[in-house]
Amino acid sequence: MKLFFRIREAGAAVFRPDQDESRRRQDLAPLADISVLSGEVKLRGGVRRAELCAREAETPARAAEALNLAAQRISAREQAEARAETDAPLRAIHDHRSATVRLRGRGAGRE
Repeated sequence: MKLFFRIREAGAAVFRPDQDESRRRQDLAPLADISVLSGEVKLRGGVRRAELCAREAETPARAAEALNLAAQRISAREQAEARAETDAPLRAIHDHRSATVRLRGRGAGRE
């Protein structure tokens, strides 16, 4: 997704370009206001919040699908080729596992 930033003195406004082919016009849909001074990000519009929540809910499924595709690619490669492609995914998987174990460890005594 490409974003457009309108720079302001103390931050920026963030927009998503929307192309309206029927009217041959391009609009900017407001997404957020960013304050450099406070570091605060204010989301604009309830529709955008719902869209972000929906995307966040889809993230685990997209990650699992990406890992499955990566596993298929690696298994189809020669060992030397696959070895070069596996370092970054292994680090990401290890980081995800560590975060998940910590999260579950904090809530283990509460169930």
